[in-house]
Amino acid sequence: MIRSAARFWTSKFHAHLRFAPSIGLLSVKHSTHFSKRNLTDVVKSSSSALKLVWHNGTTHEFKNVWLRDQCQCPECVHTTTKQKLVDTASIPLDVTPAEVTLSDVGKLKITWSNENHTSAYDIEWLRERASERFSSRRRPKLWKTGVSFDSLPKARYSRIMDSDADLYELLSGFYDYGFAIVNDVPLVEDTVEKFANRLAYVKETFYGRLFDVIAYPDADASHLAYTSQALDLHMDMNYMEKSPGGQVLHCLESQGPPNQAVSFFVDGFAVANWLRENHLTAFHVLTSLPVRHAINVKGVSVGVGF
Repeated sequence: MIRSAARFWTSKFHAHLRFAPSIGLLSVKHSTHFSKRNLTDVVKSSSSALKLVWHNGTTHEFKNVWLRDQCQCPECVHTTTKQKLVDTASIPLDVTPAEVTLSDVGKLKITWSNENHTSAYDIEWLRERASERFSSRRRPKLWKTGVSFDSLPKARYSRIMDSDADLYELLSGFYDYGFAIVNDVPLVEDTVEKFANRLAYVKETFYGRLFDVIAYPDADASHLAYTSQALDLHMDMNYMEKSPGGQVLHCLESQGPPNQAVSFFVDGFAVANWLRENHLTAFHVLTSLPVRHAINVKGVSVGVGF
């Protein structure tokens, strides 16, 4: 019997700058107490963006609309709940700075030309949001037959339940490879739900919070998973509008000769990437042709698509 759950959806510095319509580069004068962690120049890279130049020559561009939308002042962000108060849709697409000031407390202040409003941004806050870690989503690691078992994400159950650092490492591996293996899990039915709650909240579906996979005689089965038939490689619950972000499978009991109760996994991203590189027409069909996903459970049809 397999029980699954957790369909879970992881110095001193001061300068004063004023823009003129025809000026691109703004010279920044700083005192001898200027910290090297701060800016050296601000560039008007276009009519819609500012470029920040750091002491080592690194540059980061910020769109004016984004900067206005990200204002953290009490008028734009509730001081207690930290929820946005500014209406993004009300910000003009051509919003431009009328005045920019780099203060001696590490703040970039912008007074906007279309309204009597000044936004202040912490320099380190801007640097974090410009970094590759913040702005670029980590790409999954593609794998195929022959991948070393030692390289796959694995962990012990007790370590995951007791250590946030081990949990983070497991979830990072899960993100990279699409699955992870947890060893030494107690053979207790509700352990899978306890573990799932450690990862995220459990998404309840029409199957319930838990889904018991038990083999019945084929004539009595209401789902292919309840039969003794081998299941080919597949993805679960594509027929739901919002498919789960992950599943937790816990094997409680396996009957039959050794090595018959095994699980197979394949990297869907690697398959799609291979298809794109080797059969571009087929890849285009796969990614553009609408397909209806559906299932019939106990006489009830569930499906999404055209």
